[in-house]
Amino acid sequence: MATKGKSAKIVVKNDLLPKIPKPFPEPAGPAGRIGMENALFVFITVGTPPREDGSCDLSYVYEVAREIGANMKDFKVIVDKSTVPVGTADEVRKLVAGELKKRGETLEFDVVSNPEFLKEGDAINDFFKPDRVVVGTDNVRTGELMKALYAPYARSREKVIVMLDRITGCF
Repeated sequence: MATKGKSAKIVVKNDLLPKIPKPFPEPAGPAGRIGMENALFVFITVGTPPREDGSCDLSYVYEVAREIGANMKDFKVIVDKSTVPVGTADEVRKLVAGELKKRGETLEFDVVSNPEFLKEGDAINDFFKPDRVVVGTDNVRTGELMKALYAPYARSREKVIVMLDRITGCF
């Protein structure tokens, strides 16, 4: 992790790495809000490190959710790409709604789960050309928006899977 005035060496093994364009300039403002006002999709892509007990530390996910709610001005599809346990989308929804309520706003938004399936050593290729995309949502319109978002990247249109029902239990 890099901090202000310090840097760290990151080692990544992937043959496609040299072909990726250089990173964007540093985002302006807290949490990199640059352009959020013009975005339909807002992705949460933060780490979820394990706690001592083995559970996920969701504090970064929740911090970003609050930031989105505190700053959004119109409809957003909030996409959780971070590795999170079942039920996190409901908590993100509550946090965003809480921030909107503090501001006296009643904006519409949706929260979807969109986990990644990346192979070690081929993660960059998998990101740009996923062999499957899974989206969890309870809104048909949002499911269609997610299909449209991924259409240019999915290797096959049939590989974009939208799960509209919530799974309440298994085993």
